[in-house]
Amino acid sequence: MTSPTSCGYGSVPVTYTLVTSSLPAAGGTVTGAGTYTSGTVATVTATPAAGFTFTGWSGDASGTSATTTVSMSSNKSVTANFQLSGSGGTATIRIEDDATTATGLCLYEGSISSNSGANNTKVINFTNSTGKGVNWRVNVPSAGTYSLNWRYANSSTSNTYSMKFILNAVVINAALPFSKTRGSSIFLNTTTTVTLNAGNNDIRLESTTNNATADIDWIEITGNSPVAGNCAAARGISGAANTSLVRKIGVYPNPAKGKVTIGFDLPATDKIAMQIFNANGSVTDKVGSKLFAAGYHQVLYDLSVKMPGFYTVVLIGDKGISRYSNSIAS
Repeated sequence: MTSPTSCGYGSVPVTYTLVTSSLPAAGGTVTGAGTYTSGTVATVTATPAAGFTFTGWSGDASGTSATTTVSMSSNKSVTANFQLSGSGGTATIRIEDDATTATGLCLYEGSISSNSGANNTKVINFTNSTGKGVNWRVNVPSAGTYSLNWRYANSSTSNTYSMKFILNAVVINAALPFSKTRGSSIFLNTTTTVTLNAGNNDIRLESTTNNATADIDWIEITGNSPVAGNCAAARGISGAANTSLVRKIGVYPNPAKGKVTIGFDLPATDKIAMQIFNANGSVTDKVGSKLFAAGYHQVLYDLSVKMPGFYTVVLIGDKGISRYSNSIAS
């Protein structure tokens, strides 16, 4: 915003910025972004790309008309939402920073800060340290292609303008761009397309330097009927091993440094062994099998000797039991 100043010829008018975006990015285009004098009514128009239809506005605009107006009384941001034509179950869900572990926000290493430009006036502000970040969980009915969209602000000249993107403990992009924004309350969007597995999927953004990085407003997931996942549930493995009788597996705390508690529930007596895998899928440790009675159990495991990163805990029983949950060593 430009502040009014006095001079011999009058005052400089107050101006505000209108930022527009499309979701998914390939779904279409939006016109109307720019800088406007305070009090101006800006017109925005959404035009779907081939194979997509416009479904409505979000952010500082609403409704389903392809052309709408925005009153520029402050900095504003609007998103045009598109859907694949004839896509049936295609939908978009948003996980905000006020979500819970039961509704998709599993972890944030930092704080929730106020920001007038955020959709709910709050953002996730990362701890200014390498390897700190935020984890979300999304559940999808079948494996397929999905679009991920993050809304963020990243204005300081000393900030880092990329983050590590990790999906299901695998680094997908070591430097996903989060470009500089024109102000601390002016937001942009970063999008990427990924393949999600059927069931729960874990999404993580992670800082790569000790500098500050983007403040995250929300994440949106678009595709075949996504829903926010329950972070306390085991992520699950595809294939025959997923017929496990082990239930309610969890690793606490998560992330962790030092000893963690691995909790699991058995419906019947079984001999359980444990294996620890790193993010590359290699076994880094094995714990010999032990007989456990039916019921809930907790086992301590020491992560302090391991390098920082993602680790997967796998439980294997004599009855062919095999289920897992992720743990993060910081």
